[in-house]
Amino acid sequence: MGEIVGVVGMRDGSHVYHLFVAEEHQGRGLGRVLREHAKAECLRRGRPAAFTVNSSRGAVPIYERFGFRIAAPEQEVEGVRFVPMRLELTSRENSRE
Repeated sequence: MGEIVGVVGMRDGSHVYHLFVAEEHQGRGLGRVLREHAKAECLRRGRPAAFTVNSSRGAVPIYERFGFRIAAPEQEVEGVRFVPMRLELTSRENSRE
């Protein structure tokens, strides 16, 4: 039987709400593969202008490597702290079939 080593979840066709890779599998590019798969599926279903994520402080550098930029100061909602981030899509990315 296989083992789940990562997961990605998208909401509203453009918001990353989960992106996790098991610690022992990190650093191998699995997060990038998951994100690219989710991005391609979202683009197939619609044409978002950007992707967003509410990142934990510790994950900000990872999302920055993916091309996301901090969109607003750190926030806290119902005791959960996060950094809003945004990845603007180029017209070329958004026109892919």
